[in-house]
Amino acid sequence: MHAERIRFTQEKKDWQDYELFKEIFEAKRKKAGALTIKMILENNYFFTMYHKKIRRLMHKFNHKTTIRQPKPYNSHS
Repeated sequence: MHAERIRFTQEKKDWQDYELFKEIFEAKRKKAGALTIKMILENNYFFTMYHKKIRRLMHKFNHKTTIRQPKPYNSHS
């Protein structure tokens, strides 16, 4: 029973933190990674969140960062 209460409060905290970083993630058009989100939270929102927690929440809520792919004709071989 006690562990269930702790899990519920953790889920509630996770959801609040998710709402905060989802706003940044959507504003950057899904191009913001965990470290970028961390820097924006610290500089603009004055809120500190560990980058591993951001990565955990991104995985938990299924957020993928779009990574720029190199152009195939620019390959230097």
